[in-house]
Amino acid sequence: MNNNQEIITYLNSLVGKLENEEIDPEEQQTISEFYMLCKFKKEFSQLKDEYKQEDLVKFMVLGWYFYCVLLPKNQS
Repeated sequence: MNNNQEIITYLNSLVGKLENEEIDPEEQQTISEFYMLCKFKKEFSQLKDEYKQEDLVKFMVLGWYFYCVLLPKNQS
């Protein structure tokens, strides 16, 4: 059995366990973390294509400026 087939078989068994509610909470959490990681990586790669690194730096610097300069002025 090749690696892809093993993964497919394992994921299909997880689907069956989830559908039949035969999964323990710890395994459920691990599956949820895996799902969120995959979803994050997909969305991040799409965002990475939309924005240049320069835009990210500008956004971060602007956030730092608000946090370190403007908020302290307004609090005093």
